Amino acid sequence: MKTFALLLLFTFSSHASVLNQMLNNLETVREKQVDVAKMTEIAEQIERISEEFDLDKQLYAAILMQESRYGKHKQSCYGIKEGKEGYDYFKALNKCSIKENLGTCLGKIKPRRLVFGCHDFGISMINKNTAKLYKFDLAKITHSTEYAIRCGAVILSQLKKSYMSKESTWWTRYNASGENLTARKAYYNQVTKWLPKIPLEAEYSPSTPPEQKLSIGAI
Repeated sequence: MKTFALLLLFTFSSHASVLNQMLNNLETVREKQVDVAKMTEIAEQIERISEEFDLDKQLYAAILMQESRYGKHKQSCYGIKEGKEGYDYFKALNKCSIKENLGTCLGKIKPRRLVFGCHDFGISMINKNTAKLYKFDLAKITHSTEYAIRCGAVILSQLKKSYMSKESTWWTRYNASGENLTARKAYYNQVTKWLPKIPLEAEYSPSTPPEQKLSIGAI
């Protein structure tokens, strides 16, 4: 048994601009049309709600970038391949089977795939089962950015309260099961690339001070 650990290669600054972080991230993925006014509003909401729930604002901004590119993707849906059971039925249906009556989920889909169900919603990509557990309003999550950011903060705050004393990467549980260390490591790598980084490269060693390393548990 060994412990997977990573050196902290970024720093969180209380003075850094969340808006600049967001715009830099969108520039990195070459987003063609960026509504700066809208991003400014979202950045303010992230900062205010993060402070309210005692969350790191830059970390939360990075999570929202990974989850939805700050609201570009309002729903996460899945499909069924041609030739597989149910394809003809859903091809005829040609819409999402969303019990919450959030409307259709049409649009660009991959060749030979048909969208037939959605599971995550809003800028914070709240899973429909999680929404049910927390008694969130899925329709409001989909259509209200601020409400969705607040719901995500509620979840992160609960995770922080439950796991921060045990592990420094408690926030990776937002996207992956606590026992799925492979998925949590992948999510860690996906999110941290959207954080402001410092020019530091080093390998983790046993002498690394505990506050400078991130561990996701024993594997």
